[in-house]
Amino acid sequence: MQIINVVALLLMAFILIDGVWVLLFFLDESSLQAFLAVVIVGAALLLILAVWSVWRIRAERRLGYTTLERRFRHLYQLDAKTGAVIRQPGEAFPEKIS
Repeated sequence: MQIINVVALLLMAFILIDGVWVLLFFLDESSLQAFLAVVIVGAALLLILAVWSVWRIRAERRLGYTTLERRFRHLYQLDAKTGAVIRQPGEAFPEKIS
């Protein structure tokens, strides 16, 4: 990971932690418990989503295709909705049309 990414992540973590400390100072006990419950549930949902995404990408790779854009040049690229072949293995990535 590049050093700039690490610095950015540390800065975001510091800002988040600093903001939580400000919230802890101003919230009463019941509001704090509700806030922490929302944070914990949100973090759990994000973790589940991340694990599911990795599992899905690995399953596609095992089956020899991908639905991701500009990744895995050695695999077929399929349209996620129709299943139509967008790119053959080894071909250049299609140009983006904006």
